[in-house]
Amino acid sequence: MKNTNSYLMFLLMLLFIGLPAMAQDAVEEEAVVEEAEEATVEEEAVVEEEAVEEEAVVEEEAIEEEAVVEEEAVEEEAVVEEEAVEEEAIVEEEAAPAGGIVIGVGTGFTVYSGVYIADATKAPSIDIFVRIPYTLYLGPLNVSVGAELQTYSFTENDNPDISGIGLMGVANFDIAETPYGAVYAHVGAGLLGSSLGITAGAKFDYSIPNVMEGKLSATAFLKANATLDGGIDVTGTDETASTGWANFGIALNYAL
Repeated sequence: MKNTNSYLMFLLMLLFIGLPAMAQDAVEEEAVVEEAEEATVEEEAVVEEEAVEEEAVVEEEAIEEEAVVEEEAVEEEAVVEEEAVEEEAIVEEEAAPAGGIVIGVGTGFTVYSGVYIADATKAPSIDIFVRIPYTLYLGPLNVSVGAELQTYSFTENDNPDISGIGLMGVANFDIAETPYGAVYAHVGAGLLGSSLGITAGAKFDYSIPNVMEGKLSATAFLKANATLDGGIDVTGTDETASTGWANFGIALNYAL
């Protein structure tokens, strides 16, 4: 009986010692499980956060790409509109008004004379010219057209006298604009007397201020003329009857 009691006491002691240890193990095991669950929850939260951030980045990139596409479309549309405006401006410039018809009347004096008329008496010329109000744009050159009429007379010479009227179509090329006026060159061809003639030279236009609302201007010109008819009969020879001269003169112009 005594042994039995001792055995029971031993078992009771084991229970008192073992139960707390088992309870502690269960608590620790539960804590580990809870930590694992918390870690899983945190990992899922991180994954979700990364997914949200990635989605936000994708959306931002899509917005940026859309903005770039819209900006490029706007720029392309602006370029197209600018090119259309430039083309329209070029078309308008190709036949732009040059400010109205200009009529000039002046006189010139011979400063050089060629063969056959070097020793002749040279009468002053009468020069009338007209510029029509349209300008052609040929690259960097602004070209206007018109007509010129001029008289000439070379007499009291050892060779036959030559005189007549020249009527030529001319093209005027703007060279430069100065604070005092425009400088331009001109070339032309037509009839000079009874034969083909050509002319070329330079002019300077000075706009007279405060007179006739700025429509009146003065021109100084220097031009060379050449004709195939120098008044000499060269039939049966190797010579040519062509001759020429240069005039310096002034004119008054009025813009209609």
